Amino acid sequence: MEKSDLKNGMSFKTRGDEEYFIIQGNLYRKTKELSLKPNGNFDYYIKNYKNDLTHKNKYSEDIMKIYDMNRNQIWERTDWDKIPIDTKVYVKNYEDSNWKKRHFAGYDKNFENSPFKAFDYGQTSWTSDGTDISNWRFCKLNEEE
Repeated sequence: MEKSDLKNGMSFKTRGDEEYFIIQGNLYRKTKELSLKPNGNFDYYIKNYKNDLTHKNKYSEDIMKIYDMNRNQIWERTDWDKIPIDTKVYVKNYEDSNWKKRHFAGYDKNFENSPFKAFDYGQTSWTSDGTDISNWRFCKLNEEE
């Protein structure tokens, strides 16, 4: 899912648990009183986001879930901060390269180009001394987990 996929009628939830609705080119935030508060022009608002739906400046504003106009969830971001260490993952540094099997060693959002950490050589937190960890650009969960 990319920011260009967001359309009128859709809604989304941020990492900070705020919920927004896109209605006729405008953005509305759901309040605690369950009403909608105008939040401005959607096109202006979305300029603060990277193509992958992460906010350029505020981590709490990352888009985590997207819903269609019938309120069916159609996308969810993996929250890497909640993935347990040693989870089986696939990693790579280039889009056209093959995925490598590794065990998850952490996520550091400060390393924007390679935020995913994985143990090398089949290591895990049990067997690693901490020197055999590499950073990766892309990471996906092993579907068998």
